[in-house]
Amino acid sequence: MVLRILGVPTLPDQSTLYALGGQMPFSINALAMVMNEISATHVPGRWQAQTVFAPTGNWDHVFQVLGASSAWIAHFRVPLERLGHLVVVLSANAKRIEVLDPTHPGTYYWMNVDEFMAVWNWEAVYLQNTPRQR
Repeated sequence: MVLRILGVPTLPDQSTLYALGGQMPFSINALAMVMNEISATHVPGRWQAQTVFAPTGNWDHVFQVLGASSAWIAHFRVPLERLGHLVVVLSANAKRIEVLDPTHPGTYYWMNVDEFMAVWNWEAVYLQNTPRQR
């Protein structure tokens, strides 16, 4: 979804993505690697995978950094569930988060920050712009 939003013209199907990711459920690191491979010639920057923290509790600032270049991906994981799932964060601020969720049938919704923090495991994939070559 994020690559489509950024205008990457040719996107692989799910089976190709699965093969590129090592034929196992995606970690955020595998996802960032695959996204960099697919979007290298179309997106200025590199996708980074990272567990993020807000030592001062200022999640609004963290959301601004993650979303500075594009929509970003959050890893949702319900406590005690074996696998989580990845969602696209379109926008986020101190009060609410706008989400595209690919879980069937695919949904769009807003969450307040408390709801988001209850299911987000602080793992993110985000686009980090790099200086352009001259």
